[in-house]
Amino acid sequence: MGCSKIKLVSPYIDGELSGKERALFELHAPGCPECIGKLAEFKALHDGFAHAEKLRAPFGFSTRVMAALRQEEQRKAPRFVPWLTGFAEAAVVVLMVVLGIAAGGFIINNGASVNLAMGTPSSTFEIFEPAPPDSLGGVYLAMTEAHHENR
Repeated sequence: MGCSKIKLVSPYIDGELSGKERALFELHAPGCPECIGKLAEFKALHDGFAHAEKLRAPFGFSTRVMAALRQEEQRKAPRFVPWLTGFAEAAVVVLMVVLGIAAGGFIINNGASVNLAMGTPSSTFEIFEPAPPDSLGGVYLAMTEAHHENR
């Protein structure tokens, strides 16, 4: 079975425990063979690092490490994002086409029923009012009618 307080050994060695936690661990540790063993192991490791020769990293080492980390992050980045964006664009295009078809059907169906009620076929322009003669449309119609009569 494992001691539940064994996880406090490393924070105890590193001085990360509060005063109360430290005191409770110091009361517990002498009576627990697991904690005493782990405490001795961690103290030896801590002392080994504390007395180790300090070496300097070569020039540019941290820059190379950070660049390698960025490349690794980019390699692990989710690749579904571009696919998802393309899917969303296609969905919007399809939605616009469907809405256009539905709106066209609505206009045609409503226009046909109005035209049938008026007794005119839906493919003629008789449902529109004539352009006033002094408007730009009226002038255009007069010019085109005159052009057609001269032929």
